[in-house]
Amino acid sequence: MPPPPPASGPRSPGSGAPGGSARSHPALVFAGPAVTKEAGSTVSLPCNLTGPRLSWQWIPRYPVCAGVSGGMKTIYTATAAGAHDALQGRFQTRLRLLTSQGSPSSVLQLQTLHMNDSGVFFCANPSQTAPPTSVTITPGCQAGVSIEGVPKEPIAAGASVSLSCAPCGERGPTSPPAGGATWQLNGKPPPNSTGLRLLRSNKVAIGDFSSRLEGLWSCHLPGDPPRSGGYCLERDLGAHGTQESPSPPSPGSGPGSGCGMTGLAVRCGLAFLFLSASLGAIGYVHWKSRDRPAGRPQRD
Repeated sequence: MPPPPPASGPRSPGSGAPGGSARSHPALVFAGPAVTKEAGSTVSLPCNLTGPRLSWQWIPRYPVCAGVSGGMKTIYTATAAGAHDALQGRFQTRLRLLTSQGSPSSVLQLQTLHMNDSGVFFCANPSQTAPPTSVTITPGCQAGVSIEGVPKEPIAAGASVSLSCAPCGERGPTSPPAGGATWQLNGKPPPNSTGLRLLRSNKVAIGDFSSRLEGLWSCHLPGDPPRSGGYCLERDLGAHGTQESPSPPSPGSGPGSGCGMTGLAVRCGLAFLFLSASLGAIGYVHWKSRDRPAGRPQRD
């Protein structure tokens, strides 16, 4: 995959206002049409808007894997005067604008897809924003290597994950000798971790997935020419049971939520008995005062 460029400042569509975190951005949840493509293929991003200036925006699904900060990125602009500019460096050599004479619509093609290109794309002019398109890129067979991850997304913090690497495509499906694969995380050797094991069968086993192990996992196989492939591994920040988004407490299990827990049940029971006794005593005193004959002196 191409090295990630410096991230441009995030903007909200058509306003220039700062955007939010990529994986919590509403467009990733409420995206319009969904498209799934294999790595190495091409995706077409249509735009039916017109105006003096059109821009195409990208909200990355895997910001850590893509090496960019969260939020929206302007990846391409086109003006009515014919000026074109690919602003996001990672896409500069892979974008192609297609127009048809007499048609107001245009299509932006993104070629040689990588898994970390996944995300939401949409076009906008100064006054309108087109419906977004959600694009998911599967690993496929790119550069002669196929990587499979288990389980599939979403992946929660603390989960067990395994990655397996094998040659594919025209270079043949035969696996190289055991132990021939070299793994990297974000371009560097994987960190030392008690939950991480590099197996001789060209596999990576992660027993306790965390933010330290997020990003672009790449597998390099020996040969002439050598083969390599990449896989994006990031946590699902909305998954229940993770440190980022803990499961909501069950009814009656939190402070001030009543007598649902065993410890609170005893205290609530004692409080109920005390309240009943207090009300009974007050009622008895009130009844005796009403029952006393009128004019009879009260003894000290």
